[in-house]
Amino acid sequence: MPRNLKEFKKPLLKSINIDSNNVVTIVLDNTNKSKPIGEIHELKLFYRVDVLKYERNNNEIIIIQDISEYKEKFTEDRRYKLEINWFGGHLFLETIYKNGQFIVVDEHYTNRI
Repeated sequence: MPRNLKEFKKPLLKSINIDSNNVVTIVLDNTNKSKPIGEIHELKLFYRVDVLKYERNNNEIIIIQDISEYKEKFTEDRRYKLEINWFGGHLFLETIYKNGQFIVVDEHYTNRI
């Protein structure tokens, strides 16, 4: 299948937010057919955790994860790699933790589906 280079260069991450209850919400673009995302099974923020439930529709994939058990381990102005895994593929996000939020500085996608 030929790739649309313009579509392939578009980021998949729409947003990543931490609310006051220490819940991280990650919203991914599900409209980019050049970068398909399979059934997500794992998320790595500080630790690897199983993703047991997430929302998927034609436009978005929404992952919600409680990080209250380890939020205090994140250090201000430090880089962290976030990883979203599905069987055969990964989304790697290079971030900086600042003011209680993750700021994405780079995104890398791989898929072998």
